[in-house]
Amino acid sequence: GKVYKSKAGEECQLIRVTFSSISNARQCVRESNQLKGTDDWGDVYINPDRTTSERQEIKKLVAEMKTNNASDPSKFWKIVNMKLVSFL
Repeated sequence: GKVYKSKAGEECQLIRVTFSSISNARQCVRESNQLKGTDDWGDVYINPDRTTSERQEIKKLVAEMKTNNASDPSKFWKIVNMKLVSFL
């Protein structure tokens, strides 16, 4: 993929991976959170493919989530199934 600079000024590279089945792809995305704790793979993010409208919707939800988290620190907000959900 093409190398570009992130908002933080770091070099990033997008890589597209194709799976033989949808269940394998879902399992990869589901288990990708285990990478965050490792030294070599801690800065790798795996996201499912999204359409343009889905990306815009996620962007709006993230902005709303950040606003909610900043305004009320007693609650933790998270995006679950394209909806904003609060946890105590």
